[in-house]
Amino acid sequence: MFSYIIRRLLLVVPTLFLVSIIVFMAIRFIPGDVIDMMIAQLGTSVDIDARV
Repeated sequence: MFSYIIRRLLLVVPTLFLVSIIVFMAIRFIPGDVIDMMIAQLGTSVDIDARV
């Protein structure tokens, strides 16, 4: 039982690392920006021109 717990704890490190990399890449490569989407929905053309 002790070896099982140690093995599982050692597998947590690479799993968390891979999940962190995947989430980071997804956030960086998804086009758009939250601010741009908010301005597009709620802003005027003047706001959109000022953002660019």
